Amino acid sequence: MTTETPAPARAFHCRCGVAYVPAAFARLEPVRVLDMADIAPLVVRWPEDTVVDVRACSGCAAPIARLARR
Repeated sequence: MTTETPAPARAFHCRCGVAYVPAAFARLEPVRVLDMADIAPLVVRWPEDTVVDVRACSGCAAPIARLARR
C-alpha cells in the first residue's frame, strides 16, 4: 500500500524575493481586485468566476498578483 503525501502549498513570490504561502498572501494589504469587467476588454475569453487578486508585498510594497476564484 502506498501513501500519498499532499503537495506543498504553492507559494506566491515577490520580485524582492519574499515568498508567501496562500494563507500569508491573504493577510497582505489588498491593492485591487480585477474582475471580468476589468479583464474582458483585454482578452478573448475570461472565466466569470475568476479574478486577479492584487496585494502589496510586506517587504517592499510592490504589487503581487494571483488568480483567484470567486
